Amino acid sequence: MKTALISIIVFTIFVVGYFLLRPFHSAFEADQACHYQIIQASSNDLVLYCDHDTETRQWLLYEKDLKNKPAKVINRFRY
Repeated sequence: MKTALISIIVFTIFVVGYFLLRPFHSAFEADQACHYQIIQASSNDLVLYCDHDTETRQWLLYEKDLKNKPAKVINRFRY
């Protein structure tokens, strides 16, 4: 009985912590953060874009290479 109670308490703490400690609480916030980083890096020679991945619930900041190479993910904004 004690093991089940402790397991429930630990699971509850994990779930509550996951939802309260996320850096972004909506897709809008993640989108704004992604585009803000593009503005901040605009002085560099990087070609950066943001894209929304609905399956994994995140915005991706990536660098697109103009030499027909695969894109490189710079940052992930999970919500």
